[in-house]
This record gives sequence, C-alpha cells and structure tokens, in this order.
Amino acid sequence: MKNKSGFTLIELLGVFTLLGVVSLVVVPYATGMLKKTKNDDQDRFNSNLFLATEAYIESGDRHNELQNDGDFIDVSLQELINSGFLGKNIVDPEQKKKVADLNYSIRITKSINGFEYQKV
Repeated sequence: MKNKSGFTLIELLGVFTLLGVVSLVVVPYATGMLKKTKNDDQDRFNSNLFLATEAYIESGDRHNELQNDGDFIDVSLQELINSGFLGKNIVDPEQKKKVADLNYSIRITKSINGFEYQKV
C-alpha cells in the first residue's frame, strides 16, 4: 500500500475557486469603504475649517461686514492660524499638506438662508 500525502488537483482547484469568489466580494467592498472614509475625512475637515472661520469672524468686529445678502468676507488660513483658531500642524486630507503650507482662503457669504462657506 502506498502512502499518499498532499492534495489532489481537484482539492486545490476548489480552494482557489473559493478564494476567488471571496475576493470578488471583499475587494470591492473594502475599496468602497476606503473611498467613503476619505470623503468623510474631507467633509469633517471642511466642517471644522468652516466652524473655525465662523468663530474667528464672531470673535472680532468683522461680522459687521456681513449685513446684506451677498456680502462676503475672505479669511486666509494664515489669519486663522495666527489668531489661534486653527492649528498649523493640521493636515488637509485632500491635499495631504499642513494647512500652514496651503494658500487658500475661506469665503463666508451672507445669503437669505444664513451663511455659505467655500474655499477660494
């Protein structure tokens, strides 16, 4: 009687087929979760940036510049950092750079519905 050890070809094909089916399900799901996480990170960053800008405006007299619909104020990231409303080591998830190294402003525009925020 021969001593057989190892796997048959059919067993190996079965295992590889099962791994292929599992990867067809798991890889797209994991990719989608990574994209969602990146989008959520960017949304949270923008929200915090806009809140810091609003706090900066409310802390001084600049809120008086927003009296009528369509009025706007541009606040640079450097203004927010220098006034202590934004940390210089915070990283923008979209650009993967520290905010101290970025060169854009936040525009607050007064509208009928309140205030609108955008990066400019």
